Amino acid sequence: MLAELKQAMAGLSIGLVYWSTFSALVATNEPWDGRYYWSAAYPGSMVIAVALGLVWRRRGWITGLSLTFAQLPIILVNTGVGPLAFFGVAILAILSVPVILAAAMTSMRGRSTAKIR
Repeated sequence: MLAELKQAMAGLSIGLVYWSTFSALVATNEPWDGRYYWSAAYPGSMVIAVALGLVWRRRGWITGLSLTFAQLPIILVNTGVGPLAFFGVAILAILSVPVILAAAMTSMRGRSTAKIR
């Protein structure tokens, strides 16, 4: 349980730095409104998720989830909680699926498996 919490906090911390830097560089309140979100930032988050999946060999999906959902605090701080906040959470849930899969698949690679006798 403690290891999973560390993974989540690492993904969240890295994600907060990543998404806040991206938002500041492209001067947008919401990362997904940035000009290079789909061409650079979102694919970059998948690269980070793969790297984190290599670091944590178990339950890598946690870092993918927390990395993607790190956009939420940035959005809430910049725009506040409004009527579309629930919609934003739903979009982040959808956006997190490929990042979760990338982190999970990487974390499973190279893991030792029990020998079948």
